[in-house]
Amino acid sequence: MKRRGFTLTELLVVIAIIAILVGILLPALANARAAARMVDEQKRVQTKLEAFTAWAASNNGRKPIPGLVRTEKDPRLDKYVPGAGPEDPLVNDHGSMLSLCIMNNLFTPEDTVSDMDPNPNLFVYGDYDYQGYTQYVSDDEPGVFWDDGYSNKLNREGDGFNNSYAIMPIAGARRIRQWERQADSTFVLIGTRGPEEGDQSLLAPDNPDQSITTDWFGRTGEWMGVFAFGDNHVEQSSNFYPAKCLYKDPANNPPDELLPDNLFKAEARHPEYDEEPLLGGDIFLTHVDEIEEVNGGNPYDVEYEPLHD
Repeated sequence: MKRRGFTLTELLVVIAIIAILVGILLPALANARAAARMVDEQKRVQTKLEAFTAWAASNNGRKPIPGLVRTEKDPRLDKYVPGAGPEDPLVNDHGSMLSLCIMNNLFTPEDTVSDMDPNPNLFVYGDYDYQGYTQYVSDDEPGVFWDDGYSNKLNREGDGFNNSYAIMPIAGARRIRQWERQADSTFVLIGTRGPEEGDQSLLAPDNPDQSITTDWFGRTGEWMGVFAFGDNHVEQSSNFYPAKCLYKDPANNPPDELLPDNLFKAEARHPEYDEEPLLGGDIFLTHVDEIEEVNGGNPYDVEYEPLHD
């Protein structure tokens, strides 16, 4: 009996059906992968927020403040005594803070790197020196409470850095209101980083200064990410102005007006800090690699440069 194969017409019909199925399935698979990436991002952000909260539970409600761990020399004893001398505000940068958490096993170096981060200078700090911890009383130098090799120096060039996530600065009114006590459910402490000063024009594909943070989770020219709030809940967002995030500017008229908060721009101006927005009380997420100066010996009144890419 002669076997009958596909006719050309039947073959074309089969090919057309396969093409239709592929057209249906590929977007669904892409959406599933995107959703999985976002879930992973939420877990990484929440892991760090939970670590900050765990630290606060045994440190008088304060989240990690490196300068209260590696203190200055105690003037009464003329020695470095861990936690006994005056606070050293010059070490209250994000790199020291995250490294302090890693040394205390609150999370790992891997937890501070997003799998989706496109910056080529980012890498997992795999040589973390857990054995370097040295807590002792010394006349000459403080102990070692974290690995200084861990870097938060966000850049596009240079030696690289080890943290993907934007965090509120440990300074000014933000520190007093949200870092040293239970932060509220409308205040963001950490999240996916964004463009400099929340400038949406830096997301545009035709902008020569386009931010690396575009296309991370969103479509071309869009930003999408995750924010973790003070009550430990995490939300996805497709913009820098979550509806619940509002702030008051003491230097504004009227000062009690509630304003939409751009989470990547410091805007509130407080008289006690010479109306410097970097020390204000609104939400501000950035990378702080170095505390450059302390004004008047006040650990809240410090100078730093926000870093962006």
